[in-house]
Amino acid sequence: MDREKMLRDFSTYLSVEKGLSQLSIKAYISDVRIFLDSLGSRDPSRITESDVVDFIKERREKGDKDTTLVRRLSSVHALISFLNLEGVLRSDPMEMLKRPRLEQRLPKAEDRQNIELLLNAPYNVISDKRERGKLTENKHSKLLRDAAMLEVAYSTGLRATELVNLKVGDVDLNGMYLRTKGKRGRERTIPIGEVAKKKIKEYFENRGDYSNESPLFEGKNGGPISRNWFWFMVKQYAKYVGLPADVSPHTIRHSFATHLLEGGADIKTVQALLGHKMISSTQIYTKVTSERKKEVISRHPGS
Repeated sequence: MDREKMLRDFSTYLSVEKGLSQLSIKAYISDVRIFLDSLGSRDPSRITESDVVDFIKERREKGDKDTTLVRRLSSVHALISFLNLEGVLRSDPMEMLKRPRLEQRLPKAEDRQNIELLLNAPYNVISDKRERGKLTENKHSKLLRDAAMLEVAYSTGLRATELVNLKVGDVDLNGMYLRTKGKRGRERTIPIGEVAKKKIKEYFENRGDYSNESPLFEGKNGGPISRNWFWFMVKQYAKYVGLPADVSPHTIRHSFATHLLEGGADIKTVQALLGHKMISSTQIYTKVTSERKKEVISRHPGS
């Protein structure tokens, strides 16, 4: 079997049938290549349960963490499903295999005060640079962009990939909403608040020419900001205001959902805003709010 052709066909399957993003497909292909390398010269059409067991042992010996191993096995199982669908394999060699399981970890959310510190960080940098006479027009525009980006992230709960892929035309400041495409191309409309509207307008007033097709948050050479750069940006601002090192775009999204539920929002609405297909994905946030309530109660003198 031609492995490269198989991987190209598998990539198409992940894109067309599963609706995965190019970023996810790249991760799947990377994991599958590692698995195929472990087979040596063996034909992928002859994958057995022993091959998968040997792969697990090999990856453990190489120091893979449980989270990494579970992800790799998920990619391998996707390949096996594809080969079954194509009639290359006649059975699922992973069907009876006991795979590593991860304990469900509660998403990390920051207190509202900490989120406010993070959202105000770009303005603090503007003040610092202005006082030192180092605030150029270009730097000022970029800092206003960062402020708008952080505010939109928190006020909408968008995933990092969804955020960086927004175009100017996706935002309606008069109607106060934006449109985004989430996983598997599912489109949703999300309202934006007055604060986000104000920061976006302030950013627009200080940026160069743009059209509806321009990236909402412009990076180098007029292109969109990369997902990795947004992660770096969040961590740098978190460090600047003294927040924990593990604060990330995920933290902002988790905080958005947690604060909504704490404020009395119903779980169905939060599910729709987050773009979760399954309500079970959203229900984990109810556990977060319960844990936070327990923490508050534990501080009560009578507890």
